[in-house]
Amino acid sequence: MHFPVTCRAVLSQAIGGHHYPEGHGYEVFIDTPALDNCSDSHLADTLDRLKKKGDCFTFHAPFFDLSPGAVDRKVRDVTRERFLQTARLANATRPRNIVFHTGYLPDIYGQGKYHRHWLESAAELFLEIIEQLDASITLSLENIFEREPSSLLRLAETINHPRVGFCLDIGHAYIFSPLASQAWVEAFGAKLLELHVHDNHGTVDEHLPCGAGQVDFGALFQHLATLPQRPIITLENGSEHDFQQGLAHLRTVSGAVFS
Repeated sequence: MHFPVTCRAVLSQAIGGHHYPEGHGYEVFIDTPALDNCSDSHLADTLDRLKKKGDCFTFHAPFFDLSPGAVDRKVRDVTRERFLQTARLANATRPRNIVFHTGYLPDIYGQGKYHRHWLESAAELFLEIIEQLDASITLSLENIFEREPSSLLRLAETINHPRVGFCLDIGHAYIFSPLASQAWVEAFGAKLLELHVHDNHGTVDEHLPCGAGQVDFGALFQHLATLPQRPIITLENGSEHDFQQGLAHLRTVSGAVFS
């Protein structure tokens, strides 16, 4: 098995001079301080430099305080503005994929009129975004608090666009879902475009290096081997040391090649 791999980067840190090593790709978090304090051309130049460091290059869209299916129209308007800013940067620099949070909260939007509002509003916005993006760019919906995949599957079905798929965050699933990784992989199937991999002990989103917590990554990669495609693997750790430690663990338990 061969998987494209990226390491987490933060756009404002890159602008501020943080050194990101070469030799592997990056998933760049498009943080709002960077969007607010720099011109689009300066942001695009910084992103182009990161893109040249490895073979795989992706974005993580802003998510703090945002909600694409918000009941409050002003919150939804701010969310739309941030997503459109991200889309403009993407069209200038051409990441392979952009990961988005959906803002879904099971205990609020899980049923009834609020679920319908969230579903319709979020689907409308994500359809607008994917139609703004260059045809080479895919869009992935990430699980956060979901206990099972049905809300994400329903959202993608409502958006109904061939370049919209899923990002399985295995750390989030281990904390918030009673389902094994196999169930998530099988549910997303050929639409699983990316994975966020990091470890924890089942209670807090610690973002530990793979192998430093309790997640069974060997079983995960056995399930991934059944897919017709090889999704992008993003190691969501806070340092190059943790990235390399986690990557070594994945190589040991999976026998896969990452580049």
